Amino acid sequence: ARSRTLPTHFEAPREALPWLIEENLSSALIFGPEDRGLSNSELNFAQRFLTIPANPDYPSLNLAQAVAVCAYELHLAAIAPATQITEENSDDLASIDLLEGYYEHLERTLLKIRYLFPHTAVSRMEKFRRIFNRAALSREELAMLRGILRQVEWSLQQETIQD
Repeated sequence: ARSRTLPTHFEAPREALPWLIEENLSSALIFGPEDRGLSNSELNFAQRFLTIPANPDYPSLNLAQAVAVCAYELHLAAIAPATQITEENSDDLASIDLLEGYYEHLERTLLKIRYLFPHTAVSRMEKFRRIFNRAALSREELAMLRGILRQVEWSLQQETIQD
């Protein structure tokens, strides 16, 4: 397996995959090209990461093997009693579109207050994405975070008017 520059929380398929089949949750399981996997920029759109435990002497599987393992684990999750699936009010989770809007808003705001600079924005935003994706934010939580950003923007505007 290829090493990554950003620390990422990896889960085993049995832990991560039941989340994909929860009701009212639009989701996908994405595999990268067999020879190199997904790029870091493609991984920015992922909300969860999994790794398939393998022999340390040969730590990678080919794409077909990885798909087969994940399909099998999804099948097991689908036939398992509903009580085994983690219930986090999946219908209340923020959608990918809402999250992307938040990330754009966060980046604009952090650039305005000079926490981010154009030359560091991409790597810093990757880290923020990992934090917030791991949190599995609800729509209400995301609305609260966006409210903070709007208040920061309003405050900056007031300072500009007073100067």
